[in-house]
Amino acid sequence: MPSLGSMYIYPILILLSLTGSFGYEYYNEFADIQQFPDGKVLLVFQHVRVIEPDVWKQATNGHFSLLPRSLGEAFIKYNVEEFQLVFTQGRWMYDKWGTLPVAAASGVTLSTVFRTGINVDKSWKGFTHALSGLFCASLNFMDDAATVPWTPRIDTSPWNNTRQSRSRYSALPREAVCTENLTPWAKLLPCQTKAGIATLYNSYKVYDANYHSLSTSIAPKCLNEECRNPDMIFTQSLTVVLDPVRIRNSKDWLFSNLLDRKLWRSCPVANSSLVRLKTAQGDDYELAEEASVKTLISGSCVYEYDFSSRLNLDVGIQWNDAIIDYVTTANSSPINIRRYATGFGQERGGFHVAIRNQHPTESFEITYYEYVPWFLKVYLHTYHVHNSLHPGVLKNLSVQPTIGRKRPTILQALLHLPPNSLTEMSFEFDMAFMKYTEHPPDANRGFDVAPAIAIITTMNSSGSTTYTRMFTDPLLVSLPTPDFSMPYNVITMTCTLVALFFGSTFNMLTRNFTPLSVK
Repeated sequence: MPSLGSMYIYPILILLSLTGSFGYEYYNEFADIQQFPDGKVLLVFQHVRVIEPDVWKQATNGHFSLLPRSLGEAFIKYNVEEFQLVFTQGRWMYDKWGTLPVAAASGVTLSTVFRTGINVDKSWKGFTHALSGLFCASLNFMDDAATVPWTPRIDTSPWNNTRQSRSRYSALPREAVCTENLTPWAKLLPCQTKAGIATLYNSYKVYDANYHSLSTSIAPKCLNEECRNPDMIFTQSLTVVLDPVRIRNSKDWLFSNLLDRKLWRSCPVANSSLVRLKTAQGDDYELAEEASVKTLISGSCVYEYDFSSRLNLDVGIQWNDAIIDYVTTANSSPINIRRYATGFGQERGGFHVAIRNQHPTESFEITYYEYVPWFLKVYLHTYHVHNSLHPGVLKNLSVQPTIGRKRPTILQALLHLPPNSLTEMSFEFDMAFMKYTEHPPDANRGFDVAPAIAIITTMNSSGSTTYTRMFTDPLLVSLPTPDFSMPYNVITMTCTLVALFFGSTFNMLTRNFTPLSVK
């Protein structure tokens, strides 16, 4: 016979379950695979959690489900509206591999938008320190001198300044990305690396890749036309470019030889677990696993594998044609950007940027955004934009001068790029003398300058405007470096002289001199 307490508890639990059923949250995981003509394999793993406003409200009250408590508490405590944290190592070849699936710059970047009515600088400092401990990274070095009040979003106009006062962006180009960042990142997944797509995450193989990028973001998004209360989208993505030619001397590949892993079980929390393999139509190959669905999309074949009901899935391709094409590009970006450091010596220098629009008929508008560290004192009168065929490509220019040790120089230029044209920008700067305590341990290596950002504005077939981000390569600048061995030499010489002087003086003061009698 049930007790009196259980007779009251069971109806309450049923009522609570019915009340909570009005909110929803779900988790999906995907793996998109594509092989480039040069044999390299692109793998984009995405873990997406959609959290309904009522469920998100429960998280703000301390009740967490799919949202990890460690990240959710930091997000809520510091009044963050949205953020994106990206760890990247390697160089993305825009001219060979096309546009990045998840835009990223070398090193570590953090974009954050805070809620209104708070102390943004205080919240930024606390949030970076919290993420630094959570992801085992040096985000605490994102101080005022390395932070700008702007967030390069891709879904709004780059000239929209309505949220600029509560937005922050910072980059650490010299941050080393390794397995100590992958481990805490993977622990935020619902099944971690024990089930689902994450079972493929072999750190030995991931960090042997030509390119890899870890991304974590939380942002509101409208999933329907009536966007009164947007859902919160929590996304974790891993982008990896592996080279089977270097690994096995063949462009044939399988999960088992690329990553030494198979998809042996699905994550029970996931609503859907899909692997999508994209190949060019007309290629001569054989699939290692039979696909569930095959779709033809604009000259490409997309094979879909649903491994929620399949075990030991080992996706791969065996090519009947073993030729490796290092010349042909795969959907190369029409915009190609190169940035170089100019000058010589350790006194003055400059940057030169070459932006080429390779499209034969279409023109583009891009916003070129660059922030120069405070220790490079930019001469604004040397800023020059040149296009030999089409003058007047510079439509707008915004400059915020630097404040020594407090904020960088910010350059934001709106450019109109005519078809099949080359636009060049350049400016010069002085290299500041820094205190010896401000130099890194390997000062003679130089100082890293964060990649510049280019936001490309395009019109899609429906007439709406889309924005695509591109990043340049980071630069290495050699600043005047003091002789760090000089203090050691001075101390050594001083101690030697003091020892000699003290020894002679002490000997004369303490020795008892007696006359020597000669018989």
